[in-house]
Amino acid sequence: MEWSKIMQPPEFLEATRMALLNDDFIPLAVKYSGIQPDMHLLEVGCGTGYFSRYLSRGTEHVHYTGIDIDTGFIEAARPVHGSNQSDYLVGSAYELPFADETFDGVISHTFFNCADQPKKAIAEMKRVCKRGGRVTTVASMSMNFETWHKGFYPEECTWLSEIEKFQNRMFRVLEEMGCGTSSFNRGFPASKLPRFFYVSGLRDIQLCPLPRSFSLSNAALPKEIKTAYVTNLYEGEMKKIKNIMELTEFLQYVPEEDCLFYMEQLKKRRDFWMEHLDDNSIWDWFGASALLVSGVRE
Repeated sequence: MEWSKIMQPPEFLEATRMALLNDDFIPLAVKYSGIQPDMHLLEVGCGTGYFSRYLSRGTEHVHYTGIDIDTGFIEAARPVHGSNQSDYLVGSAYELPFADETFDGVISHTFFNCADQPKKAIAEMKRVCKRGGRVTTVASMSMNFETWHKGFYPEECTWLSEIEKFQNRMFRVLEEMGCGTSSFNRGFPASKLPRFFYVSGLRDIQLCPLPRSFSLSNAALPKEIKTAYVTNLYEGEMKKIKNIMELTEFLQYVPEEDCLFYMEQLKKRRDFWMEHLDDNSIWDWFGASALLVSGVRE
């Protein structure tokens, strides 16, 4: 079962990236990735290509190629607009379909949190990177939010507890079925990445923290971003539960009527959020941090 069907449909992945990547830190990400105009970069484990599009907002005349094993993500990947170009293809990070020293640099986002063969992946990333180019990754320091407040919602927002209760139940059942998050997140923590880059043969290893907090109540967040986040999260969650309901074994543990009730609660949450995009008082919010690690291929 593909990650894009059970854990993060493309719309859901887009929403999470909006919450994880702060535009204020684009110059830092570009700087420590060593990106210059006219480069051709490869993004490994690109998903929907969001990280390439994120970097493209701080670069000009850069070509991005993205590769991911998940066909659902590649089909949903959107090309970068403006002066940057991009293309996406299905393929394995462990057997990259490119000649040696094809790219000026190689990038990835949260890939090493999930990679079950990191040594093989980094060897391939180095192989296709030109000598003197940088291999760069951004890894979540934790798979959970370091800070999280559930917000100051009115008492009538009973969908809050209903959604949380169902999701806890859903993830527990998926783990028991062998297709939960532990089946996909097989990488290692960000704390090991700098040393991993060194023993893999990369040099001039540099670090840059990329902190992030996210809330729909944040007046600094443009309304169009809030709208896109709410829409993507709702559509992603709906697609996810519909895909899960296709698993006969799941419905043996969680009746269909419970799933339909959950979908109703998701719609209530979406409608409430859309009606309160300009509300500056609810303040449910979460914070997370990531670590950018970059090393040069000698």
